This record gives sequence, C-alpha cells and structure tokens, in this order.
Amino acid sequence: MDILDIINEQPKVGEWISVKDRLPDKPIIGEDGYIVQEKYVIEPFSAYWNGKYFTDMNNNIIEDIIAWMPLPEPYGGDRE
Repeated sequence: MDILDIINEQPKVGEWISVKDRLPDKPIIGEDGYIVQEKYVIEPFSAYWNGKYFTDMNNNIIEDIIAWMPLPEPYGGDRE
C-alpha cells in the first residue's frame, strides 16, 4: 500500500464514520467530544468518548451509536 492509498482511506472532514469501521482514538486525558448518531434517534447530538464508551452530558452510557464525527472547530468570533 502506498502513501496515497493510506491518505485516501482516511475519513474526510465532516464525514460520518461508522462504528463498524472504527472508533475514535482513546483520549490522552479524560474524554473527547464528538457528534454522534444513535440508531433510534433522528437528530445527531454531541456525546463524549472515554476510550471505551460514548456517554452523554450526565455520564450515562449510550449503547446504540452507529456513527460519529469529530466536533467542528469552535466559533472564534469576528477577528479584525
């Protein structure tokens, strides 16, 4: 496999990643935030990944996640 194949296999920014394909990397400290899609919920929502489970803001484990994507960069406001 050459370097272009490796690059082309990486998810594109803003694309959903199926949990069947891969899960997020384990965070270095604590947990990382993601946008997730749950199997029986219409709207995507934010959740946290601790390296083992996706959890909600109340630290409840969410078991039916089917896809995830990184959070976008936070809004930086007007910079002049």
